[in-house]
Amino acid sequence: MFKKLINKNLKRGFTLLEIIVTVSLISIGLTSIVALTTHIMIFSSFNSSKLIAAYLAQEGIEIVRNIRENNWLAEDNWRNGLDVGEWEADYHDTYLSDNYDGDYLNIDSNGFYSYSSGQRTKFQRKITIRDIDTHSFKVTVEIFWKERGKNHSLVASEILYNWKP
Repeated sequence: MFKKLINKNLKRGFTLLEIIVTVSLISIGLTSIVALTTHIMIFSSFNSSKLIAAYLAQEGIEIVRNIRENNWLAEDNWRNGLDVGEWEADYHDTYLSDNYDGDYLNIDSNGFYSYSSGQRTKFQRKITIRDIDTHSFKVTVEIFWKERGKNHSLVASEILYNWKP
């Protein structure tokens, strides 16, 4: 009678091999989930940086366009302050004042990027102006940053014209 009771209890339990297999499968599943989550976070961070870089590049083009249009409003030469070369400028500059020397942009408490105040970021912006002819020039804005030990860059360019007679 005692032997039958022991045999029934043994048939209901798990063997050591079944437990090891189960624990191994759970461990593999959890490791996969953690690895996937890590990759998603890295990818999300890179995409966020790339989006910021795209906005900074567009802002660089808009700075040059704004200088051109302010020249027209002041009835100055449309190229005043827009010389050929490599420049740095931020949103409150009314002319391209600083030659490019690789300064990092800062971000202030309001979320604006500039060279003057705020916390240093990982982004650098180079604005390049090249003549096409007497009535147009090409603006190229390059954004550089380093993330996870790799150098990244984003380039935007546009041709600006003297369309005002």
